[in-house]
Amino acid sequence: DGGLLGDTQGYFLPHSFEVTGALRDRSEHAVAVEVTCTPQHGSPAKRNITGIFQHWDAVDPTWNPGGLWRPVRLSETGPVRIASLRVICAEATPERAVLAVRALLDSDAARRVVLRTEVGALDHELSQPLAAGTNEVNWSVTIDRPDLWWPRALGDAVLHDVRVAVVLTEEGNGGPGTAGSDGPSRDASLTVLDEPGALSDERRLRTGLRSVRLRRWIASVNGERLFLKGTNLAPTRMALGEATPDELRGDVDLAVDTGLDLVRVHAHVTRDEVYDRADERGLLVWQDMPLQWAYARSIRKQATRQARAMVDLLGHHPSIAVWCGHNEPVSNVGADQTDWDRRKVLAFATRMTAEQQLPTWNKSVLDAAVKRALQKADGSRPVVPHSGVTPHLPQLDGTDQHLYFGWYMGDERDLPSFARRLPRMVRFVSEFGAQAVPSGDAAAFAHPERWP
Repeated sequence: DGGLLGDTQGYFLPHSFEVTGALRDRSEHAVAVEVTCTPQHGSPAKRNITGIFQHWDAVDPTWNPGGLWRPVRLSETGPVRIASLRVICAEATPERAVLAVRALLDSDAARRVVLRTEVGALDHELSQPLAAGTNEVNWSVTIDRPDLWWPRALGDAVLHDVRVAVVLTEEGNGGPGTAGSDGPSRDASLTVLDEPGALSDERRLRTGLRSVRLRRWIASVNGERLFLKGTNLAPTRMALGEATPDELRGDVDLAVDTGLDLVRVHAHVTRDEVYDRADERGLLVWQDMPLQWAYARSIRKQATRQARAMVDLLGHHPSIAVWCGHNEPVSNVGADQTDWDRRKVLAFATRMTAEQQLPTWNKSVLDAAVKRALQKADGSRPVVPHSGVTPHLPQLDGTDQHLYFGWYMGDERDLPSFARRLPRMVRFVSEFGAQAVPSGDAAAFAHPERWP
């Protein structure tokens, strides 16, 4: 209606805006969204947190991912709105499981409410005073002798329905209702009344009760060790909003049918259908932040904000076993050039080695900040600061490895001797082999004539 609702930076997180006042002022409205995605041109100082959608050697470099890719909706609530909800399985054993719940509640006035959390047959209630404005509320729910969620190789993927509701009480009620645009899992048929006992807002989701650990790069779920066989999962389509639900679920089904235990959602956040299907099929997920190669120093605050939002959005999925902050935090400029000669190969290799071994802003500062944000938001899962970093100064540890024998270097038969010489480099290999690209004319950008 000619006024600014707010900023929508961040492609994967839901954005919501209060429009109650505007709805009172008039009966007809115009909502305009300015969609911008500035080109990055393979810059080593990128500012868009779009991951592989704008800088990767397996997508068309001329592609611009700007556009609306999720639904826009108007949601009506009572005087207290659930602005965001985070549900994490903080503990899970055969004896008991604990769900840690965090909600941001937007209240039109100071009042007291009851927060009702239903997990299956369990009904948990918390009486909570609220101030006018935004309130952060944290609580936990304990489930005795739970049915645990297991990865497909170890057991059944048991899921539980969770409902979090805000119920008004007699104390401090009164005032107008609120309306806003928000994320998924709100009941579209919700009837809202501003009176004691009335339901003001609710959220529904499904979760699984399980614990996951990664110690010395050996994974265990619910205390049982698991040797992980996995693959990297690229976007189902470059225009991710155009992928059909069956296509998205089909990626998970193909991984399961191949006998894999884990998919790494590679430097992007995908659609809900992938995570829901992984929950159902017992397929573990390594979830990357959409950070790919090098970024400008100005993005640190935005990156940590989006890391917390990623946990809010996806934390309830039991399939997600690992958070990762950044894929290959190196500049990688020139990796996609076609006129390689010995001098260029040597210069590129020297620069990459220096960026791996020496402290850099991306590896040492940005990734440390993102890791802290992820650990603070979710202490129940392993957090890896970055992927594909070799043992480097000063701690000589490193992370998972990206080994492309037979593709970027050597021959695939070189791997056994490499592993004998440097066993630390093969303790957890998260990229190996060659990327899959489109067929026919659509693959021209990848120069298929150069493929081995």
